[in-house]
Amino acid sequence: MRHRWTEPSKLAPSDDTGFASNVRTCVRCGMQKITCLPPHGWPWHEFISVSGEQWLQERTPPCNPEQAA
Repeated sequence: MRHRWTEPSKLAPSDDTGFASNVRTCVRCGMQKITCLPPHGWPWHEFISVSGEQWLQERTPPCNPEQAA
């Protein structure tokens, strides 16, 4: 099953990291997809499950609607 992402909500640059980010949430499993946008360099994605597990990887973790329940 594929994720179905919401529209991104933009977050202002944080004092800790110095870069902005966009957050999307899967309406099926609740996973968050965070696109980190550094001022210089390439953006990357971080993923956070409903249970709090985090991933920093090139591939999106699979959608698992049972985790959201």
